[in-house]
Amino acid sequence: MRAKAVAATEQVHQAVHIAELARDKAPAPGREKAGHGMQAARANRTPLLTAAGALIALLFIRRARRHRSRAMTGPAKLQGVQSILWAAELMEQGLNPTCRIKGGDVLLGEGE
Repeated sequence: MRAKAVAATEQVHQAVHIAELARDKAPAPGREKAGHGMQAARANRTPLLTAAGALIALLFIRRARRHRSRAMTGPAKLQGVQSILWAAELMEQGLNPTCRIKGGDVLLGEGE
């Protein structure tokens, strides 16, 4: 457990070092703009958090609607699959193929 904590601490230190190097190598105008952006974000935390929350809620709603509108398709069950010719022959005889598709000649009982 202690080894994991030491490894995590080392990774954090490396990340901080890399961030410092990136900051030092960034051009001055970029650093100034980033600094102004951070000051604006700190000054307007409530509206910023509200906007972020609204955006996240909108994305969740959109995702839920997208998943709901999709057709739930799955693999066809081999039981109940018949050929078109089989259905055409039954219809020529005046029979309804949907009543016989599962077992060939299975008919629904009374009241079912």
